[in-house]
Amino acid sequence: MSARAQFAARRLAPALVAALVAGVLAVAHPGPLADLDLAAHDAFVRQTPPPPASPAVAIVAVDEASLEVHGQWPWPRDVIARLVTALHQAGAAAIAFDILFPEPDRLGTLSMTPGGPTSTDAALAAAMRDARVVTGVALTFEPSPGAAAPCVLSPVSPVVRHRDNDDPLAGLFTATGAVCSVPVLGQAARATGTINASPDGDGVLRRIPVLTHYRGQVQSALALTAVAVASPAPIVVERRSDGAVALAVGTRVVRLDPQGQILLRPRGPGRTFPHLSARDVLAGTVPPEALRGRIVFVGATALGVRDIVATAVDPRFPGVELHATVADALLGGASAERPPAARLLELAGPVAGALLGAALVAWLGGTGGAAAALAAAAVAWFGLRGWFAASGALVSPVSTIAGLALGALAGVAGALAFERRRANTELGRREQAQRLIVQTLTTLTETRDADTGRHARRTQEYTRLLATSVAARGAYRDYLTPHRIDLIATLAPLHDIGKVGISDAVLHKPGQLTESEYAEMKQHTTLGHDSLRKAEALAGVHDNEVLNLAKDIVFTHHERWDGSGYPQGLRGDAIPIPGRIVAVVDTYDALVARRAYKEALPHEQAIGIIRDGRGTHFDPVIVDAFLDCHARLREAEHAADVRLAPPGR
Repeated sequence: MSARAQFAARRLAPALVAALVAGVLAVAHPGPLADLDLAAHDAFVRQTPPPPASPAVAIVAVDEASLEVHGQWPWPRDVIARLVTALHQAGAAAIAFDILFPEPDRLGTLSMTPGGPTSTDAALAAAMRDARVVTGVALTFEPSPGAAAPCVLSPVSPVVRHRDNDDPLAGLFTATGAVCSVPVLGQAARATGTINASPDGDGVLRRIPVLTHYRGQVQSALALTAVAVASPAPIVVERRSDGAVALAVGTRVVRLDPQGQILLRPRGPGRTFPHLSARDVLAGTVPPEALRGRIVFVGATALGVRDIVATAVDPRFPGVELHATVADALLGGASAERPPAARLLELAGPVAGALLGAALVAWLGGTGGAAAALAAAAVAWFGLRGWFAASGALVSPVSTIAGLALGALAGVAGALAFERRRANTELGRREQAQRLIVQTLTTLTETRDADTGRHARRTQEYTRLLATSVAARGAYRDYLTPHRIDLIATLAPLHDIGKVGISDAVLHKPGQLTESEYAEMKQHTTLGHDSLRKAEALAGVHDNEVLNLAKDIVFTHHERWDGSGYPQGLRGDAIPIPGRIVAVVDTYDALVARRAYKEALPHEQAIGIIRDGRGTHFDPVIVDAFLDCHARLREAEHAADVRLAPPGR
């Protein structure tokens, strides 16, 4: 081989190797790339101007103001009936409930009006029959051994167009059960719609099932049903050549994925659609034009009863606004979708990027080529982001950028490649060490007790509910901001981290501890505090809010209001507020949970013990807040186990 040919081969070899690797990665699409695709999706949504809110959609919220006037949730059905009547009289095109009515109303009273409805359920049914009401249905996807409960289902029935004997709906999720409204309400409603929503593996919700199989019938989502009820138009589905499902609502065509899900494109971090208080609607103070001709979604947003999800733009996005977002997309508003050429671009992009990256390094040298490859990556990112902003077309730039990076790296020779590898190795070790520290702090207590995981979840939820209740009473409102409440609740499971330093003989003793054993057990607060303090010093971190809160919780959750606690014997306001809150929830869980050395106490008996400790063991303000919310604490454990949505993708 001539010198010129050898030179050309040396130039081409890195580019071809990089292109081959990039092509394999694009086809295999391993988990890390998939995770980066999701991150790119979220970034596109956050970085592009939010689409304008649709004038055809509004939200009526059961908010704090509504609860103050009409009492705690759930309301008697006659109140809901008056709300439906008010919305209907205001000219709402459709009324869609993101609320379930699965049981007969036990809160209302019988009507005394001759000839009137005989129950609050009947009153609501009568109001529904006069209006265009869509009731929600929650589909379940876990095996159910028993017979399905009676369920009145009346979804939208799309026209299915088959192509080459291919069923366009063959890939839909198939439910095994349903939770729906009581029959009298299901029969009175104009139609039903599913309210299911399942997050991806990272906990972020990016898509909602619009069509689902159940009992051999296609069930339509709440938003699709509401749109169909508000303005009857032919609804047609067919399978496209790329496997996507095309959903036509009148002249509007929206692309769904093969499972019948629509990609979300939220208009902001919540409340981007008009939010009207149910209190104002019932009082008749809402201008008619705010509701006339609109699809109205009714849902709960009050603290403690609200449905929230994490989205790309807001980790606490109102659940009812999900349906409004989908309805807006179906009505012709801005939406997100995977265009037909998306997969082809994501396969060809990395190969072309690898060839370009290697060529740039070969022509411009290491520094110049890397800068040019970075500029090309920026062009790919901003170009695809601009396409998404203009039309909602979602094509991930991750594989293309990865191809550019591979090509540029493949062109770097000898010592620079070695230094880069060494630097990347060191960076990876640092990141791994950081992850290890964080993981250790959050899971260390689980190494000593198989039940600690559930205990941690209960403690975390108890703390969030109690801290929120304390803030609502106003005494510590300046301190207990929503941000700090989240931090305290997140860190609460660490309160017993020091127990890893207690001997097994003491930690797992089934009977009463001796005086010396109890003295050893009390050391867990100091051991945990010292561990955090040493980790803080080793990491070179100073005055970090998260670590300071963690140390307060670990060190002071056994202090007592009257000064008789340990380890320091702090009294009254000298005890940090996080320690006072965790002291109550830790005691409550210890009382009501079954342990190896005792049986669980009844809930009411545990409440009495905590009430008796007011002003001696516990802060009186926190005990009062606990008595306000103890019923919700009792339900917190069960709420964590509810699974109504299809598995996350």
